[in-house]
Amino acid sequence: MAALASFILIVVLAVGFGLMTETGQRLIADRTEALVAGLLGPDYTVDLDDQHVGVGEHGNLLISWSTVEVGAADAANPPVRIGGLAIALKIWPLLTADLAIETLDIRDAMIDIAALTPNKAPPTPQTGEATPGTLASSEAASPVSLPDIADGLVATLERQTGVVDRLGLKNVSLEAVELSGLDRIGSKLPSARIDRLSIERNPAGVLRLAGVAQVDGIAVPLSGRLDRSNSGGALRHMDLAVGPLGLAKIAPPSTEPDDRRPLASDASLAIAASLDRSAEGDPYRLSASATLGAGTLQIGKARTGIERVRLGLSYTEGDEKVVIADSPMAFDAVSLNLVGEVVPQAAPAEGGPPRAFDIHLKTRDLTSTVGQQGSEPEKADLAIDARLDLSRSELLLDRFELRPSKGTLMATGEARFGRADGPVRAVFEGRDLSTRSVKAFWPFLISSSTRSWILDHFADDGGVPRATIALEFTKRSLATALDPENDPGDDELTLDAEVAGAAFSTLGEMPAFTDVSGAIHLKGATTVVSVDKAALAEFPKVTVEPSSILFTKEPDRSTRADLQLGLHGDARDLLTIADREPVNALDQLDFTPADVAGEAGTKVAVTFLLGQGIDNKDRLVDWKAALDLHGVDFAKPIEGNRISGLVGTGTVLPDRITAELSGKLGDLPVTYSIVRPVGRSSEVAERLTIGLLLSAEDVERALPGLSPIANGPVTGSIVHEAAVDHVALDLKETELGLPWVGWKKGRGIDASVTFDLVGEGETHKLDRFALKGAGFELHGSMTIDDKGLRAGMFDRIALNQDDEITLRLERVSNGLTIRVGGKRFDARSLLKDIREDLSSDLSDKAKRKSDDNDQLDIEVSIDQVTGFNGLNLFGLAMNYAGSSQEIAALSAVARTAEGGKVTVDVSPRGGAQSMTVTSQDTGALLSFSGLYNRMRGGQGSFSLVGSRRGGYRGRVELRNFTLVDEPRLSSLVSTPPSEGEKSLAAALGRDIPTAEAFFDQASANITYGAGRVMVDDGIVRGPVFGSSFSGTLHDEKGRIDIAGSFMPAYGINRVFGAIPFFGQILGNGNEGGLIGITYRLSGAFASPDLSINPISVIAPGIFRRIFEY
Repeated sequence: MAALASFILIVVLAVGFGLMTETGQRLIADRTEALVAGLLGPDYTVDLDDQHVGVGEHGNLLISWSTVEVGAADAANPPVRIGGLAIALKIWPLLTADLAIETLDIRDAMIDIAALTPNKAPPTPQTGEATPGTLASSEAASPVSLPDIADGLVATLERQTGVVDRLGLKNVSLEAVELSGLDRIGSKLPSARIDRLSIERNPAGVLRLAGVAQVDGIAVPLSGRLDRSNSGGALRHMDLAVGPLGLAKIAPPSTEPDDRRPLASDASLAIAASLDRSAEGDPYRLSASATLGAGTLQIGKARTGIERVRLGLSYTEGDEKVVIADSPMAFDAVSLNLVGEVVPQAAPAEGGPPRAFDIHLKTRDLTSTVGQQGSEPEKADLAIDARLDLSRSELLLDRFELRPSKGTLMATGEARFGRADGPVRAVFEGRDLSTRSVKAFWPFLISSSTRSWILDHFADDGGVPRATIALEFTKRSLATALDPENDPGDDELTLDAEVAGAAFSTLGEMPAFTDVSGAIHLKGATTVVSVDKAALAEFPKVTVEPSSILFTKEPDRSTRADLQLGLHGDARDLLTIADREPVNALDQLDFTPADVAGEAGTKVAVTFLLGQGIDNKDRLVDWKAALDLHGVDFAKPIEGNRISGLVGTGTVLPDRITAELSGKLGDLPVTYSIVRPVGRSSEVAERLTIGLLLSAEDVERALPGLSPIANGPVTGSIVHEAAVDHVALDLKETELGLPWVGWKKGRGIDASVTFDLVGEGETHKLDRFALKGAGFELHGSMTIDDKGLRAGMFDRIALNQDDEITLRLERVSNGLTIRVGGKRFDARSLLKDIREDLSSDLSDKAKRKSDDNDQLDIEVSIDQVTGFNGLNLFGLAMNYAGSSQEIAALSAVARTAEGGKVTVDVSPRGGAQSMTVTSQDTGALLSFSGLYNRMRGGQGSFSLVGSRRGGYRGRVELRNFTLVDEPRLSSLVSTPPSEGEKSLAAALGRDIPTAEAFFDQASANITYGAGRVMVDDGIVRGPVFGSSFSGTLHDEKGRIDIAGSFMPAYGINRVFGAIPFFGQILGNGNEGGLIGITYRLSGAFASPDLSINPISVIAPGIFRRIFEY
C-alpha cells in the first residue's frame, strides 16, 4: 500500500513538474513548436499562447493552445494561423523526464498557400532528416537541376514523415483547415479547405492518410500510404490519391441546346502520385497520373465523349527528364497512346530551378473512325516538338507533324504570354490529304458546327491537295475568342483548302454533289464551301454551275448555313430536284416534273440552321429558286391552255412564284408576267399578266371566224386574277368592223378594248367589254368558243358621235341571229359599204368572201337613221335573211322627214330572186343614200328579178320629181359645142330654165351583174325638156358611160314623134322628139365629162340616130 502511494506521489510530482513549473511548460512548448516546424519545414517559426491541460478519453494527458501562429522568415504576416492545437502525452514517460507525444490535432486553421509557396528550391538535408526544434539554414542561391527539385521534394516528404515516426506519433489529424491565397496564385483557381485529414502510423511504421477536402464546396476524397525503410528512414513506397471527383458537380455539361459553357464535363477525375524504391540505396521512381473516367467533354459548342483518358508522368532519380508514358486516351471514335518526354534545359546562372523545357510527344496507335463510312478506322502518326520557356513566357512549336494514311499536315507556331498583346500564332500546311483523313482527325473543338456538317454530309471520296490553316492571336484576343460568347476575328483564324474529287450531300432529300472541285475558306466564324465544278448524283443531264455553302454565326450563337446552288440542264430533272424535301417548290401547283420538257437553269438559295437541339421543322429558315428557262414546253395543259417555248426568268419563293417569260399560249406568241401564291398559308394575291403581240394570222388562229370583226395585228395584255382574265388590247393597227351595221375602223386609227375573260376549256365570256376609239365606243359582252363568236350583247354602241344603238347576236346552227335596236344610228358607213359592194365585180366578191358562208338572220329597229346630206330616215324596221355574200330575203320600211314611205323587199321567186324598192320621196332617199342629192320629191319604184350569178334585170320608174341646180343639165342647154358655135338655148332663141327642172316621168330598163348597172330605153321627160338615154350607169370601176338625146320643149316635140311613119322620120320614134341634141356622159361616176354633138341640132329626127355616139 505504501508502495502504491509512493508511485502515485511520484506521478503527481512528475506531472506537476511538467504542467506547473515554468521549466516544464517551456519544455512541452519547445517540443510542440519543434514538431509543428518540422512538419512545415525550415525557415518557419511557431508562436504558442497559454497552454491548457486536460485528460483524454484514453487516460492520456491533453495539452492544448487556442491560438497558434506560424511565421516565415521572409513574411510580414504569419502564413499559418491555428485556432486550436492539441497534443496527447503519455504519462509514464514523464516519470523519466521524457515527453512522448502520441497525437497531434489541428483545427480551425487558415493556411496562406501563396505565402507558403517557395520562391526557391528547398535545401536537401545532409542526413535525410531534419533536426527537431531547429531550422535548417539555406545556402546562397545557385542553379537547381531537375534532380535537385525531385530530391528536395522527396527529402521534404521524408523529413515530415520522419518527424511523425521519430516522435512516436500515432495520429495527426486536421479539421476545418482553410486554404487561402489561391486567388493570388491563379485568378481562376477554386476555393479549397480540408474538412478532415487523418494520418495514422501503425506499429510497422507505415503511415496511412484518409480524409475529405472541399473544392468549391464539393467534397473530394483524399487517401494515401507511405512506407519508410527501417534502416535509414528513407521512403520506400508511397501512394497518394485525390478523388475520384465528379466534375459534373463543378462544371456540368449543358443540355444540348445550351452551348455557352467554356469548359464542362461530367466525367470523374482522379489524381494519383507514387514513389517506389526497390531496395535501400536504389534510385527512387516518382510517378503521377490524372485519369478521366467515362463522360462528356464540352468546350463551348463542341462536344465529345470520353471513354477513358489517362496522362501518366514518371521520373527516375538522377534523370534529367520527365517521361510521359502509359497514357492511353480514348474519346468518341478516337483513341491513342501518348508517349514522350519533358527535358529541362540548363538552370539559369543566377540561380533557381530550370525555366525552359523541351517537350517531345508522339502517339502510338492513333486511330479514328470519326466520319468513316467503312469499318476500317483511319490510322495516323503524330509527332510534336516544342519548347516551353517560363523565363520568357513563351511556347515555341518547332514541329507538328501528322501523317495519316495519305498526305501530311505540318505546323509551326509560337505563343508569347509575357504581355497582353503577345502573339499567339501557328501555321498548318496540309498536302495531299484524303477526305477520309480530314474527317477523321478534324479536332472537335475547331469550328465545331462546320465540322459536324462536314462529318454528316461529306463522303470519303476525293481529298484535299493543299490546305493552309493560320492562327494569329494575341494573348488578350485568344482569351476573348475562347469565350463561348465570342468568335475569332477574320484575321485571327483562317483556313484555305482545295477540294478535289469530293462528294457531299446538302439538305434533306436534295441530291448529292459528286466529283467536286472547289475549296473551303474559313475566316473567323465564317466558313465558305465553294464548288467550282461538280456533277449531281442521280441526274446525269444536270450540270452543276459555281455554287457555295456559307456558314455564319447567328446572334443566338447557332450556326446559319446559306446554300447557293447553280444548276443547268434538263428542265424535268431540275423540277424534280426543286420538288424534293425540304423545298417542295411544286407543292400546291397543278403540274409535275413529268409534264415539262426542255432546258433550263436555276440558282437555288437555301438558308438553314445547324447545331444540336434544333428541331428538324425549324432547321429550314428560308429558300429561293431563280429560274432561267430556255425553250420549256408543258405537255399537260395548264388551266386548259397549252404552253410551250418558254424563255425567260422566274423566282420561286416559299409563298409565291414570279416570272417574266416569253413563249406560246397555244399557237400564239405571248409574254408572261406571273405572280402566283404557293402554299396554303400564302397571302400573296395571284396575278398573271400575258403580253400579246399578235399578227393577223395569230388572231385568226386564236379566234377563228372573228375576222369580219377584227382583222390585223393586236398588242396588249391579259391580267389573270382570281380566275378572271382582265384583257387590255391596243387595236390601232387592227381593222375593226361590224358588217351587220356597215361600220369599219381602218388601220392607224387609235382604238383600244378592255374586257374580262371568264371561263374554262373552249368556251369563254368576254365580260365588261369596252371598245373605245376616235369618235366611237362599244360596251357589252361576248361569248366565244373554239368556233369563234358565239353570242354578243352590246347595250351601248356609238360607232359615230351621236349613235345610240344596241346589238344582240347569237350563233345558231347555221349562222348568226342579230338584233339591232336603238334611238339613233349614223348609217353613212353602211350606205357607203353597200355602194362599194354594188360596184364590186362579182368574182372579186366571191374571192374575198368565199369562206364566209354563215347564214345571217338580222332584225333592225332604229328610231332615226342618219344618212348623207344631213338627211334621216325614221322608224326603220328591217328583217334580213341570208349571208354576207347573198341575200335570201329582206324586208325594210322607213319614212323620210317629210313622211314619205320607203319600202324594200327582197324575196325568192322560183330559182331567182325578186328585189323591189318603193319610195314616196325618191329624191330624199337618193340623197340620204349618197347616190344623188339634186332630186326633190318623186314617187318611184325599182324592181329587179334574177340571181347573184346570172345577174338581175328589171325596171325603174319615177313620177313627179324635180332636179335642182343640176350642172349637167345646165351644161346641155347653155354650153356651146365648140368655139364659134351656138348653144342649144341660143339656137332656139330663148332661155331654157334649168335651176329647177320638173319631170313628170322617168323610166328605164336595168340590167345588173358582174359589177355593172346597165340601162336602156331610158326616158326622162317633163314640160320643158326631156331626154332619152342608154348605156352603162355604173361599172365595176366606178365609171359612167351614158349616151342619149336631149330635146327642149318636149311637150311640143313629142307630138311629131307620135305621128305614124312620119314620127319615125321626124321625131326619131315615139319618144325621140323632133328637135334636140345628142350627148354623152363618161368618166368617173361622181364627176363625168359631158360631150355634145353640134350637128344634131339641125338634123331631122330620123337621121339623128346616125350622129348618136
